[in-house]
Amino acid sequence: MADKTMQPMLLRTSKIRYHRACDYRTLTEILGELAVRHPSLEVSGLGTSVLDRPIPVVTIGHDPHSRSILYLGGIHPTDVMTPAVLLRFVSDYADALENGGRLYNVSLPYLYESRTIRVIPMLNPDGYEIRRYGAAEEVVRDRLLKQNGSGDFRTWRGNARGVDLWRNFTECPEKITDDEEICPQGTAGLSPGSEPEISALCNFLRIMDETAAVLSLHMDGNRLRYFTGDHYPARSRTLARLLARMTGCSPEPLPQVPADSGGSLTDWFIRECGRPAFEFGCLTDETIVPDNPEDYRTIYAAFREALFSAPLMI
Repeated sequence: MADKTMQPMLLRTSKIRYHRACDYRTLTEILGELAVRHPSLEVSGLGTSVLDRPIPVVTIGHDPHSRSILYLGGIHPTDVMTPAVLLRFVSDYADALENGGRLYNVSLPYLYESRTIRVIPMLNPDGYEIRRYGAAEEVVRDRLLKQNGSGDFRTWRGNARGVDLWRNFTECPEKITDDEEICPQGTAGLSPGSEPEISALCNFLRIMDETAAVLSLHMDGNRLRYFTGDHYPARSRTLARLLARMTGCSPEPLPQVPADSGGSLTDWFIRECGRPAFEFGCLTDETIVPDNPEDYRTIYAAFREALFSAPLMI
């Protein structure tokens, strides 16, 4: 049953405007609307952020113990379109399922019966609010202004402590030893999993043993990463080639020598769980995405087939 805490006042219009660059308020509005429209969706909580905002998880699937895949977005607040892309996928899935339809030769009723898809559209709700509204929280305002160096937070990539969540999963080469109150923005954190958002996600994946693969979306370059160091689980290269063909992303070449472990979910999930993880960049360059509907449409069109097809490939 849907978590009522994730259902604020519903949108007044019948058509959901997914193309808006999401902040946390927009996310909760859209999830509230989707939960009311589609009984096939379950909206629950992963945990809470540094500033106690609930992190929503959308589950689609008849059997919670069937093989499952996790889709993750909203890690860096500059990834302004990844939450919207994942929300649109959830809506399209629910619509097609209730109509008994097929998409990309995938029967949605069969997919619903045989696989579970879990979607975390926004892992970093505090960061998205900071990027959109600035240092509005009195309890952290002075520290955020000091970390950012100005009152312009349009390039903010961290959580409410300034930690780059994508680097907080595993031990990184550079150790942070300063007090967390003065750590510069973009650091990996005081220790692996020190941030509540990452701790909640890792615990969730440890509990959900049936999670066969993880797919995360970013806005930093048109590439696909599927390994850590020189290690990758069975079938990862084959799956990467298929997903690259669907999305147009370029698989990164395998390194010749083992690399440092790094700090990303891809590294952690492959090493900890021994299963495939895929990290997608959704753009052709490194620029920050403007709040432009055309960007959203382009990204969603590129990833739609992969999002519907990947669960049956694992």
